[in-house]
Amino acid sequence: MRTNTLANDGSVFAVLDSGADAGLSSYSWMIRDRADCGMTCIGFNSHETVCDISGGAAGECSTMSGKQITIQLGYMGLMPQVNQPLISVPLMRELGYQFYLCDFPYVLTPQGHELPLYVKDNGFLCLRLSQPEPHKVNSVATQRVAKARQGLVPHRRAR
Repeated sequence: MRTNTLANDGSVFAVLDSGADAGLSSYSWMIRDRADCGMTCIGFNSHETVCDISGGAAGECSTMSGKQITIQLGYMGLMPQVNQPLISVPLMRELGYQFYLCDFPYVLTPQGHELPLYVKDNGFLCLRLSQPEPHKVNSVATQRVAKARQGLVPHRRAR
């Protein structure tokens, strides 16, 4: 299915990034477990930007069977200038997600749910996410993965 960034119902299409060590978003609701530290992002052109807010991210998805579930998205930084959310595929794989890139691409969650992937006009794959209810989010696994990856452990900024 071809898609834009924002759906009519308010859900967003987040691009899967296989080269990212962390996710980025301008939607503050995605970052559910905020860390008390910044995160430095280095772009492909070596430009550095600091996200003042970062933490474990989550979103609600509809499975291929129509069930609404909340999924962990790994570690993410809040960056207002990002036009479309980016999700780190390596982090999601560490959390147990499996990606199937076929004629009808999908993600298999650690719990066995199949989530459809959407294809943008440029060929990028996206997950359709909406804001989860606060009581549905548990990001302990996300914190464990982020701390285990030395490159992702956020640093405290000098003030």
